[in-house]
Amino acid sequence: MGVFSPNKTRGTEDAGDMVRSIVVVLVVILVVGVYFLFARNHSEPVRVVDSGPQVSAARATAGYHVLVPVALGPGWRVTSARDSVGKRQVTLHLGYLTPQGHYAAVEEAGPRHPYPKGTVESAVSPAKNARRLAPVTIGGEHWQRWQNGRDTTLWHSAPDGAAVTVGGDAPLAELVELATSLR
Repeated sequence: MGVFSPNKTRGTEDAGDMVRSIVVVLVVILVVGVYFLFARNHSEPVRVVDSGPQVSAARATAGYHVLVPVALGPGWRVTSARDSVGKRQVTLHLGYLTPQGHYAAVEEAGPRHPYPKGTVESAVSPAKNARRLAPVTIGGEHWQRWQNGRDTTLWHSAPDGAAVTVGGDAPLAELVELATSLR
């Protein structure tokens, strides 16, 4: 008498039948589990966004020249873009995935922004144990530099009083490339 025996009536199953059924179910679960662990591509696709609307809004309302990256090399992808237009203040955030797979961001705020208490404070506040390092020169301008664990933040005050930070977990060379591209 086998499992599919026509002579076996319902309700006469024994423990062996139950064990065989459980084994079949466990094999199916194991096959599905192995597929999700090993066969699937685990990399999350990068969601690239269009920063044009945020840049246009910031430039249209700011009383200063809004700096944005121009002509970045291949591999730089915008993954986040936000602008904030208040009564007296405009801020802009552009986040990037770098060619080496790191995160880098540009944060910009106008002359009336209370720097360094604004965006830069969130990156370099003493509570976050940020260390001030020697400044770097980018495009003939001095940029202040902080290190907080793996994150580096570069800060610069533009001639019109706007403040710009470039930061993230990207290597310094990529952060300098991003800062150099600002126009």
